[in-house]
Amino acid sequence: DVVHESGGDPALRTDLVRALATLPRKQRACLVLRYFEDRSTREVAELLGLKKPEGSPIPEERTPAYYAKRPCIDMVEEACKIWEVYHVKKTENQE
Repeated sequence: DVVHESGGDPALRTDLVRALATLPRKQRACLVLRYFEDRSTREVAELLGLKKPEGSPIPEERTPAYYAKRPCIDMVEEACKIWEVYHVKKTENQE
């Protein structure tokens, strides 16, 4: 029950129920399944009978293996190191 899941604040529950009630049925179901029942986007799509458009790629599940093969973490780490060196040098020059 969405009202029960929203916590102990009655005003928040009322606002949440009112906001959800304004949405079309499928949109409301999507939000409840995804954020209140903690289902994956793939599960939500399957449960609602939604199909991906023809030719559109199916995204990979966001697992640790998915993130391990992506360079983003390494790139951010390298950028942080560069910023740290820059910031230290700039601070030393100001002293």
